[in-house]
Amino acid sequence: MAAKEFPKLKLDKSMAMFEEAKRLSPGGVMGIRRPYNFVQGEYPIFIDRGYGGHIVDVDGNDYIDMLCAYGPIILGYDEKEVNEAVKRQMDERGFCFSLVQPAQNELERRVVDLVPCAEQVIPVKTGSDATTLALRIARGYTDREVVLRCGYHGWHDWCVENHGGVPASTLALTDEFEYGSLESLEAKLEAHKGKVACVIITPVGHPLAKPVEEPTKAYLEGVKELAHAHGAVLVFDEIRTGFRASLGGAQERYGVTPDLGTFGKAMANGYAISCVAGKREIMQVCESKVFVSSTFFPNSLEMVAALKTMEILVREDVPNSIWKRGTKFLAELRGEQPEPAGRAFTMPR
Repeated sequence: MAAKEFPKLKLDKSMAMFEEAKRLSPGGVMGIRRPYNFVQGEYPIFIDRGYGGHIVDVDGNDYIDMLCAYGPIILGYDEKEVNEAVKRQMDERGFCFSLVQPAQNELERRVVDLVPCAEQVIPVKTGSDATTLALRIARGYTDREVVLRCGYHGWHDWCVENHGGVPASTLALTDEFEYGSLESLEAKLEAHKGKVACVIITPVGHPLAKPVEEPTKAYLEGVKELAHAHGAVLVFDEIRTGFRASLGGAQERYGVTPDLGTFGKAMANGYAISCVAGKREIMQVCESKVFVSSTFFPNSLEMVAALKTMEILVREDVPNSIWKRGTKFLAELRGEQPEPAGRAFTMPR
């Protein structure tokens, strides 16, 4: 059967804006959003608006956004309950002060209630903020410097994939192990024996340009045992899996609790917030020994958005709904029968 032909997308405005953007900023748009990562000339660059699970580009083309803005949009674009909560905070209380607002306590309490590893919480802004802070905490707690990593953890010097502009001395303090192989991790721990501050891993494997790998509980337990046997802090990078694999993240779904966890993306349905959560004994180093601060970390709009998002995730049983729909869609793509609905994960209330 001949392949079905579709008309070429009209992207004139997007392409014109991109040409202007390249004059205004290096590369026009940042990093992964650059056209060479997609199908050049067949992929929009500038988006006008979003609604539900759709985006509309500046040329008027309407798409189902399977990327969900790289993960944050868990409830859909223009989610009115979240946005209205943010507007109330903005109009009635304000959001940027020298001191913190009560929303911080409310959010931290909610994360502690939902996330297995969370005894204390530090809100930050981005995934890279959170993973880098987790490293600093681990280094402060252990008084060690080497980091063993597995997965994508952001754009900061210690983990960026493109090493341009990064000192060799910084790169030397990070080593990478293979996902799914306890032997690989053990070999790295032995090679840096007595020097490893932490093992940081994306619990659901998503190596760059490779298929996503679901973990077994035995594998994650093995990672934890090896890390602790070598005196290292175990960090689960749950920027992608947090509040999506289940409300408590992959650590809840697979039943393995790390020392620290990092969360973001789906946490606030697109508002810029992330956090580090973990054991009190380890987190406590941030009281005086380890420094963390930013003018904008205490801003409350994102905290209010996160609180309302979490409320809806629980009320509507969103992670279970995503899991069931994703399982069905994947089975259809593979030409398989979907797994029985009984496999769905039951979240605590």
